[in-house]
Amino acid sequence: MVLPDGVFGGEERGLFLSEDRVHDLYFPFPRETQDHIEISIPAEYRVESLPPVGGRNLGYMSYKTTVERGGAGIQISRRVTLGLPSLPASAYYAVPVFCQDLRSSDDSQIVLRTDPEHAAAAQP
Repeated sequence: MVLPDGVFGGEERGLFLSEDRVHDLYFPFPRETQDHIEISIPAEYRVESLPPVGGRNLGYMSYKTTVERGGAGIQISRRVTLGLPSLPASAYYAVPVFCQDLRSSDDSQIVLRTDPEHAAAAQP
């Protein structure tokens, strides 16, 4: 079973898709978004694989995403920081790459398998 870990990032999906920029970027204020969720995994499944830690730091924009086993489930954490209120158009070239990398990290997947020990114990 494949479980998408991309539960975050709805507002970033359509941002900065263009590769070219004529005007400077202006943001109302610097900001940081931190999210943390825990997903319980049913006893009949086990985690086969988790995506690697994702992250990028441009100085003025950064993100870090981690997916870890924890207790009877999975913990997903994501932090996105926008540190400047403006960015000159000449520095824009890195922004679409950053956003695409963030979208790719959001689209990573967790692989679950049926736990054979639990399946054998459940049969009479």
